[in-house]
Amino acid sequence: MRNIFDQYRHAENRLTHAFFTALDRDRTLLASFLQQFVKSGRSQKASELSVSVQTIPGKPEEPEQEENDRRGIPDAWIHNGEDWCVVVEVKINAPLTADQIRRHVRIAQKLGFTRITALAITAHSTPAKTSEGAISTTWSRLYRWLRSHPGSIWAQEAAEYFEALEARMINDENFSSGTLTEFAGFPFRKTSDYSYLEGRRVLKLAMASLRNDNRLVNELGMDPTIPGRGAITGRDEDRVWDYLSLRTSKGAELHTQHPHITLGLGTVVDTMITIPNSINRQFRRTLIDLGERGFRDLIGDILAQMESEVLSIEPLATPALRAIQRRYPTQRSVPFIDSIAEFDLRTGLPGKDPIKYQPEWLTAAFAAFSKKKSNLQIQIGVKFEIDRCPTMMSESALDLIARSWLCCKSLIDYELVSHGH
Repeated sequence: MRNIFDQYRHAENRLTHAFFTALDRDRTLLASFLQQFVKSGRSQKASELSVSVQTIPGKPEEPEQEENDRRGIPDAWIHNGEDWCVVVEVKINAPLTADQIRRHVRIAQKLGFTRITALAITAHSTPAKTSEGAISTTWSRLYRWLRSHPGSIWAQEAAEYFEALEARMINDENFSSGTLTEFAGFPFRKTSDYSYLEGRRVLKLAMASLRNDNRLVNELGMDPTIPGRGAITGRDEDRVWDYLSLRTSKGAELHTQHPHITLGLGTVVDTMITIPNSINRQFRRTLIDLGERGFRDLIGDILAQMESEVLSIEPLATPALRAIQRRYPTQRSVPFIDSIAEFDLRTGLPGKDPIKYQPEWLTAAFAAFSKKKSNLQIQIGVKFEIDRCPTMMSESALDLIARSWLCCKSLIDYELVSHGH
């Protein structure tokens, strides 16, 4: 094996080197890997096996050799030096072919190995195309497995490298599809924990999972085929965000003509239903025709759902309404905030101790929306401060986010009904 600090140029080789270095240095980890992923290796003694990357067993690697020149050989090996081996082919962006696996098996056979297992590792959740007898898994599954070994320093170091490489590839727009990791919660308890690259990585994972949530499709009318933001900007801000669209916006010239489902991420997780400034006239007129009393009743229904479905799990989460007026000097620049009003929804309804009843906030919000003269955007949803809401640091954060949006179904229904959905 190369020294851990002697890295490769290509992303696939870097990731392969990081993962198999961890297995090589921690033989208990190697034994666990064989037990879970390679059935033929369960009878092998991990302490006696050899692990190598980008080389042929028994032949020393030539450091000056170009990585491209090594493409014909397996990306990694695990073997006992006699008759048993695992040959590994890894992919991130490039497609995998069955012929690549067959070539690796033939190389192993020429070296005298008689018990050969071929393993393919890809970035895609769909089964890899392998030749008969080969097995396949994904980088994200390996990441989850590494994270299940908190007592292994090597497992944790490798998992963190998965995260770092994935964040860098996303930032460089060098990730066509698939993932290297899995969503494991939002890790930004403190401002110092947050970084733009890590924010983009975690946001991508969260949105990919939420896009496949059937509750959002069936109950809110979310269309998973409509893409979100074309570019996740915000390098100079302390948060990143993305959105999901409703099926009513299919074919619309601008997504801002319809309500959409927004997820913002920093040290606070914002789960909002956004009513954009340029919302279509039909939806806007429907809300205005409710009048202030009808709008207050709508908020009361949403809040009752939030108390039952969200605050019962995270009592320190905040049901919120935000009205914001912004200016963008350029399309990608940080906007100027000309005005912002944000309040706890519980202030608008009596008897929500310990929140003080202040109905004027809802009155002001409805008046601002119904009589607006500027580019005013309204958002209704739930805010989760990560350091006060521990669910946000686990996989179950996604369920709570979906619940928050589902609590706003009575608002979304006005959009769906008005468009015949």
